[in-house]
Amino acid sequence: MKFMFSFTGIRVQDLDRSIRFYTEVLGMKFLGRSEIPFTKGETAGLQSESTGHVLTLNWYSDRSPVAGPFKKGDELDYLTFEVRNLDKALKYLKKRGHEPVSDVAEEPDANWAYIEDPDGNWIQLFELPR
Repeated sequence: MKFMFSFTGIRVQDLDRSIRFYTEVLGMKFLGRSEIPFTKGETAGLQSESTGHVLTLNWYSDRSPVAGPFKKGDELDYLTFEVRNLDKALKYLKKRGHEPVSDVAEEPDANWAYIEDPDGNWIQLFELPR
């Protein structure tokens, strides 16, 4: 099974403020913004023009199932690995004791699900439509 490290997601308190910082101060390219029903939040994608690495900014409402107290400077949200076949990847990981911690989200531009690493850090498995 091939897993390709794809992008990094961090939790932010104010999505607009963070978008301005990463684009205006650090020079990242704004890729887009969308609401995520599962998390009851919003996400914004940014890309480093020099390396191509993508940073996802995630904001969660107080009603979110993943919201909790914000800990300044300690909010790595998840690491993302792209897979060619999400169902196969989830079966592979289940056999190795890593059950999903979310349902599969199916969106027009991508499907994804989350597992946890041994320390409880969330790992997003992300499948682009082919």
